[in-house]
Amino acid sequence: MSAQAPADKAISIDELLMVLENPTRRQILAKLTRERHYPLQLSKELNVSQQSIMKHMKVLEEYGLVKSEMQRSPGGPPRKQYVPAAHFSIEIYLSPDTFRAELRDQSKHLRTQLPTVSDAATRDVGEKVIRFGRELERCINTPDSRECLKSISELIRRMNQEIEKRESQRDMLLKLRSVALRVGREVIGEMADSYTTRKILYYYIEEDEMDIDSLSEEMDMRVKVIEKAVKKMFNELFTEE
Repeated sequence: MSAQAPADKAISIDELLMVLENPTRRQILAKLTRERHYPLQLSKELNVSQQSIMKHMKVLEEYGLVKSEMQRSPGGPPRKQYVPAAHFSIEIYLSPDTFRAELRDQSKHLRTQLPTVSDAATRDVGEKVIRFGRELERCINTPDSRECLKSISELIRRMNQEIEKRESQRDMLLKLRSVALRVGREVIGEMADSYTTRKILYYYIEEDEMDIDSLSEEMDMRVKVIEKAVKKMFNELFTEE
């Protein structure tokens, strides 16, 4: 892979999928999330040549998924180690009625301080998340390392359970949304004969707001033409006689 993400441009979902389709790169990232590694370590761990590891590291570093740091080596010159450098999630949801491919930047959630009670009012943070934060803070402040590790392990198990529960609720909402979209599209098919009108109506029910510029780009039509078509459509379909 010779393509490189521009330094001043955020990586796109297409670029991420291209980088992460390689299973060795995914294995490398899994190893690095546990602790920093030298290329030679990764080569031995994954049973891959060091030359191949370095090629993968170059791609991962070019796209901002890892970064390298020089570390002192006992009895030798400094050596390069790699650590993860990105924080995001990718969601791909496909059903007979819905296709969603979404890249979420999670770096905005990185904080030097744990969430507090006041966050519940100012941010989308539930009381249970606040309690988890308090428990984590107590674990961090526990002087006994063994007790800290035991508490951390139990806390992570309970957080995993909560995450699974919330993901199940989210899955149900996505299924309900899929049914709603199917019904909406059936109604659109009955209401509109014109394909252009149907495309505008699909956008109307699928998106949170009617963004003319975005719609213009999606339909490959000039903004003024779209504005006129939208106004005409709403007058014909939604204005009570």
